Amino acid sequence: MSILLRLLHSEHHLTQEQLTLMTEQCGHHATAPLRVLLDAQLMTARQIADFIAQHLKLRQIDIHTYTYAETCQQLDVSDLMQLYLALPLSIQHEWLTLAVGDPTIPHLREDFQFATGLNIDVVVADAEQLQEAITHYESSDKAGHSIPAQNRLDEYVIQEAHDDYQTTDIQPNDAPVTQFILQLIQEAHQRHASDIHFEPYENTYRIRMRINGLLLTTHTPSSKVSRRLASRLKVLANLNIAERRLPQDGRIKLGALLTIDIDLRISTLPTQWGEKIVIRLLNSHQMELHPDQLGFSAAQHEIFLQAIQHPQGMILITGPTGSGKTVTLYSALTWLNDESRNISTVEDPIEIALSGVNQIQVNEKIGMSFSHILRALLRQDPDTLMIGEIRDPETAEIAFRAAQTGHLVLSTLHTNSAHEALTRLIYMGLETYHILPTIRLVVAQRLLRKLCPRCKVTVQLAPELCQRWPILNNGQTYQPSPQGCHACIAGYQGRFSIYEMCQPTQLSAFSDTPFSNTAFSNKASHPVEEHMQPPGNGTTAGLWHEGLEKVRQGVTAYAEIVRVLGTPPAETIAPHHRQRRP
Repeated sequence: MSILLRLLHSEHHLTQEQLTLMTEQCGHHATAPLRVLLDAQLMTARQIADFIAQHLKLRQIDIHTYTYAETCQQLDVSDLMQLYLALPLSIQHEWLTLAVGDPTIPHLREDFQFATGLNIDVVVADAEQLQEAITHYESSDKAGHSIPAQNRLDEYVIQEAHDDYQTTDIQPNDAPVTQFILQLIQEAHQRHASDIHFEPYENTYRIRMRINGLLLTTHTPSSKVSRRLASRLKVLANLNIAERRLPQDGRIKLGALLTIDIDLRISTLPTQWGEKIVIRLLNSHQMELHPDQLGFSAAQHEIFLQAIQHPQGMILITGPTGSGKTVTLYSALTWLNDESRNISTVEDPIEIALSGVNQIQVNEKIGMSFSHILRALLRQDPDTLMIGEIRDPETAEIAFRAAQTGHLVLSTLHTNSAHEALTRLIYMGLETYHILPTIRLVVAQRLLRKLCPRCKVTVQLAPELCQRWPILNNGQTYQPSPQGCHACIAGYQGRFSIYEMCQPTQLSAFSDTPFSNTAFSNKASHPVEEHMQPPGNGTTAGLWHEGLEKVRQGVTAYAEIVRVLGTPPAETIAPHHRQRRP
C-alpha cells in the first residue's frame, strides 16, 4: 500500500472506502498513487505538495523559479524523470537537488543515486508543474543521438500503424526499440546487475534487474511494448521470432553496438500474457578468475590448492543456484591451465570462454547429453575434466569412473551443505566404497551482500542473540543504512562468498559406518557430519560459523545471514565442542 495514501487516510483526507479503491487502482493498473489522486480530483496538485512538505518536513519549491535544462542534459536521466515524475534542478558539491511530486515512492532515491553517482537532496514540487516542466524539456531536447527514454519508446510503439513481428532483421523503423534495449544493457552493466528480467502482465509490463542478488524494478514501460521488445531481443539473439509457444535459449553478441565488452545469455519462456525474457550478463573480462581472488581464508586456500593439485579424484562445489559455484570452478581451471595439461569441460551453457580449455556445449536435442559427451571425452586423453553439473545417475557414474582412472574431475551439485553432497550421490545409486576413495574435497558456498563501508551504522544485538552465538561476544555489530548513499543500494555494496569445506577421504571411521543402510532415512547425513574434522584439525567450520565471523568483523549484517542461510540451526555454533551423536 502506498505510503502517501496511508498518510492522507491517517489525516482524514481520504475515507477508508476511498483508500481501498485507490489502492486497488494502483495495483491493477500499475498507476502511481499521485496520478490516482489527481485523477480523482479530491485534492489539487498544490494541496498534495503542501501536505507532503508539511508531514515529511521537506522543503517545497516553485519549479518556475529554476533553470533546469542544463542539469537534465548533463545527467541524461530522462527515463527516471518520467518514471518517478522527478526533475533534477541543480548540482552543488556532489549533491543533486531533485524536485519530486511524491518522495515516498520506493527506490526513487536509490535509482537516482546509481544513475548519477551523486547524493540526493529531495525537495517537493507541484506535480502538475513537474509534468509540464518534464514535457517541455523532452520536447525541446535536440540530442537526437542520445538513447531514447522510456516515454519515447512507449510513444513509438503506441503510434505504430502496423504490427509486423515476422521480420528477421533489425529494421530502421525499430531503432528506438533496439536503442532502448542497449540503454538497459548499459545501465545493467553500470549497476553491476547479473540479470535483466522482462515480464509481461495483463495491463502492465515490468523490467527488473538483479543487483547484489535481489531483484529491483527499474522500468515500467507500456504493456503495448511487450511483443516489440521480445521480437527485437530474439532477433539480436538469432532466435526464431515466429515461435512464441516454446522456450528458447541463445546468446547476444552486440559487437560494435556497445562500447562495453560483455557476453549476454538470453532465455525466453511463454507465459499467460506473453513471453518472459531473462538476459544474463557475463563479463568475464572483469572477473578475477583465480583462487586467490575467491575470498578463502588462509586455511581454506591451502586446502583448496592441495585438492586441485591431485592428479586424480573428484572435487565437488555445492550450493543453490546463484551462489557463485561457476566462478569457483573457473578459477580452479584458470590455475590449472598450462600447456602440460589437456583440460576439457562439459557445460550447459558455456558461461565464460577460457583460452586453452576445450569447452563443449550440451545439446540434448541432438543427443549431446552430459553422459554422451563424457564418454567421448574419455577417449580424448584428458588430464582434467570439468562437468557443469552432475544431474543424473548416469553422469555421476561416468564422472566417478573417470575420477578413479587417472583424471581430475571438477563438478557441482545442488545441495545445501558439504556433507549433504555425499547423501545426494548415494541417492543417485553410487556405492559408498566408490565415493569415499574418490572425493578429494567438497566445498559448499553462499554469496552474501557486503555492508557499504561509507554508511553502515552500529547496532547492539539483543542479549539472547549474544548468548546464543558466543562468537558475537561483544554484541556490537553493524546494519545497513536504510537510506543508503550514492555508492550503494539500501546500505549494501557488492557481495562476497563464504565457504564450508569437507574432506571425506580423510575420515577413516567413516568406512565402518553402515551408511548404505541409512541413506534413505532422516539421519542419512549424520555419519558424515559426525566425522567432519573441527577447524583446528585442518578443515573449516560450517557456513553459519563463517557467516557469523563476517558479522563480527562488520563485513555484513546478521539479518543478511538469516536471509541467505535461512533459519538458524537449533544448536549454538561452537564446532570445537560439538558432541557426537550416539
